[in-house]
Amino acid sequence: ANLQIKAQATKSSSIIVALTDGKLEVYVHELTVEMANDARYYGARVYCVGIKDFDEQQLAEVADTKDQVFPVKDGFHALKGIVNSVRHVHLFTVLL
Repeated sequence: ANLQIKAQATKSSSIIVALTDGKLEVYVHELTVEMANDARYYGARVYCVGIKDFDEQQLAEVADTKDQVFPVKDGFHALKGIVNSVRHVHLFTVLL
């Protein structure tokens, strides 16, 4: 994602949605936080969706804010409703 953001000829809004269904291993978590920070440097907004058994603190460290972490406690079949939640928060943030 970061390579795509850097290569854009014209500046545009970039959104990254990280999705996980479990706790991240230490190395993977550190790398994910680093990549999210790089993306933010280039102007991207980072959201996280945690499915069922995830570590909310880990995702809060990846996302821009804790409000940009969306839990889906009922498993993958409950993902349908999360799209509107992410879209609503993103549009509200952009309008501010």
